[in-house]
This record gives sequence, C-alpha cells and structure tokens, in this order.
Amino acid sequence: MPSLDAAALAELSPYLDLATALGKVLAKLGPASPDSLRVSYHGPLAERDTGLVSRHVLTALLAAGCNEGQVNIVNAPAVAKTMGLDLTESTISAATEFSELLVAELTKDDTKFRLAGTIIGKTPRIVEIDRIFVDTNIEGHFLIVSNDDHPGIVGALGKTLGEAGVNIANMSLARDKQAGNALTIIEVDQPLAAEVMETIRAVGGILSVTGVTL
Repeated sequence: MPSLDAAALAELSPYLDLATALGKVLAKLGPASPDSLRVSYHGPLAERDTGLVSRHVLTALLAAGCNEGQVNIVNAPAVAKTMGLDLTESTISAATEFSELLVAELTKDDTKFRLAGTIIGKTPRIVEIDRIFVDTNIEGHFLIVSNDDHPGIVGALGKTLGEAGVNIANMSLARDKQAGNALTIIEVDQPLAAEVMETIRAVGGILSVTGVTL
C-alpha cells in the first residue's frame, strides 16, 4: 500500500475525497462487471505519488457492490483481482480546460464510461460525466438524469419533483450538442422514494434516472 508522510497526505486530501466520489458515481453509472479501471492524471497532480488516489477510486467502486466493511483501502486490489478487474494508471498529455484533472474510466468489452474531476479553489468538483461537461460538488444526494435535449423536459421534471414535495437544492444542466443528449444533475435534500423515481422515469424524453448519495 502506498505510504505518504503527513504533509504529502494533507496535500492529496482533496483529491482523495474526489477519488472516492468518482468511484461511487462510477459504480452507479458505469457498466456492470467491468474488465478494467483506468485512473489518469493531468497537470502537476501527475507528478505526485498518486497510488493512494487510485486506490480510493477502486475502493469506492468495489465497496458500492459489496457488504459494508468487506472492501477497504488495504484489500481493494486483491478484491479487484478476484473479480477480474484490472487497475491501471496513466498520465494525460492532451490539453484540458483545467490545470489539474483526475479521470476515472471503466471498460467492459467495447463499452467505456468515464468521469473527471478537479479541485476548484479548495473544493473538489466533478466536471465531466461521460464526456459531457458538468459542474457539481461531491457531497449530498443527487439525481443524475439523462434526457433528450428538447424544450419542456426540464420543466416537466421540476413539476414532477414539486408535486412529490421534493425540494431542489441545486440544479446543473449540460448537453453534448444541440438537440442531442443532455444531463440534468439535481441536488435534493434526501434520497427519493422508489415511486417518485418511477414517476420521473415515465416523463417523456427521460432516458435514465439514477440516484447517488455522496
């Protein structure tokens, strides 16, 4: 297991929190039974000892599908090996919009799904979900909604939540292209009941709805 002194650990602490969040979201949105997890680093972060950061992504990813306490930062690589999941690290050489970037990508056969995050100021933020640029924090209860990019869908979504008595704390909208696919990330005060989730899924133009607690 990677060993860091107190100063190095303190410097990496925000990225450890970000890595844990990325692992949790990957477990919810990424392909089931993935073959590999690649954790990539861009900018000055790539020059640090990032082994512990990668382990936090892996641990959070695996823990989401196991009994509480079954997976931890020490045994995560061994658990991944028994599951046939390969962990690799790499450096991003391509230019990005951020001075530092942490990217976690799952692969299952020909299917890939990636998330990216960075530190803005001193705050960890998720800035990309499967190549759609977003901006959301890493603490709270969230709905991640994939929908057609057509007029009226966001309004219908808000109406559905309002009728269910759900308070919207924050909302972030993003899309890949005009009239393409869009992402709506909604922070709520508490996880939604199953029947509310089903009502949202029935809204026209909604492709998928996933609840995530970070």
